[in-house]
Amino acid sequence: MGATFGGTEDDWLSQLMQTTDGGYILGGWSWSGKSGDKSQTVKGDNDYWIIKINDLGVKQWDADYGGSTNDYLNTIRQTSDGGYILGGYSSSLISGDKTQNTKGGTDYWIVKTTANGKKQWDADFGGSDFDFLYAVEQTSDGGYLLGGYSASGISGDKTQDTRGVNDYWIIKLNVKGAACASPVNLSTGNIGSETATLKWNSITSAIYYIVEYKAANASNWTTIKASGNVKQLNDLRAKTKYEWRVRTVCSKRPLVLSDWSEKHSFTTLGSKMQKAINTTSPFKNGFVEVYPNPVSQSATISFSLDKASPAMIQVVDMNGRILKTIANKGFPEGHHEVTFNRELLKAGVYFLRISTNHKVTTQKIVVQ
Repeated sequence: MGATFGGTEDDWLSQLMQTTDGGYILGGWSWSGKSGDKSQTVKGDNDYWIIKINDLGVKQWDADYGGSTNDYLNTIRQTSDGGYILGGYSSSLISGDKTQNTKGGTDYWIVKTTANGKKQWDADFGGSDFDFLYAVEQTSDGGYLLGGYSASGISGDKTQDTRGVNDYWIIKLNVKGAACASPVNLSTGNIGSETATLKWNSITSAIYYIVEYKAANASNWTTIKASGNVKQLNDLRAKTKYEWRVRTVCSKRPLVLSDWSEKHSFTTLGSKMQKAINTTSPFKNGFVEVYPNPVSQSATISFSLDKASPAMIQVVDMNGRILKTIANKGFPEGHHEVTFNRELLKAGVYFLRISTNHKVTTQKIVVQ
């Protein structure tokens, strides 16, 4: 069997796979307009172009998908419903078949089609630089795993900095093609005998969050809604260990949820202990936060003071040796944020130590 397919301009084949009916699906990108074997006009400089052929190499249908500039198809897979998932990278803004703007130079772009090549939905994922998608696989839960490489730092849909010029970048999507990420870096502050403040890293695609908490020995969770990435708990029991977790809601219709985060725990204080801490420590409810944690290149140290106080902020190792002094000065009353730069500090587990005239507070940090 031999077959040639094309239009009047340049057409590049990048992917070919056998389909469940014994035929084949061909995919790549095309500059051709409606001509030759191409039944649709090009929407930009280059578009995704797929062709379905039977087991004898006879064309059954073809379809073109693109935006106003360049779209390059690198991978195609038949999905469990008999349709297709197309993946590549795009520089197009909202136009043609593209319903989302790119966030940088190029973004991952996926297109889901029916068994006959009719577009069902598309989705764009990227950071502020260049991101190139080369692999898409459907997972056992019906979602999708995207893989390629990225030059983007933390921006857009990218939640981690690159370690070099380009890094591997993978994204897990649900069955609707939404990257609804689970919250990470959970922390608990402002712990009192009856109250606690829960916090986690904000998720770009979140419209709100669902929080569950319970006493560690209880069987039933209490469920509450959080509009942002901070939630205050009240009416807790003193001297009680609690567990909590959180998930992201990315869409209401259809309902798109992330998986639950890992569990986090804290223990409430006794009323006398809480009173003592509030009268001896300048830290507002004893709360100090470092984010992001783990630390790649830099992090922010966030704390609030009930009263003005001198403070020394240091990084120490597991043996208590001082490795770095970040700040050593007086701070006024109120909220403060200090930048910690990793610099030459090796990967490992360390402690951030903040010393005042009244108290020494430590916070574990992980340097990647």
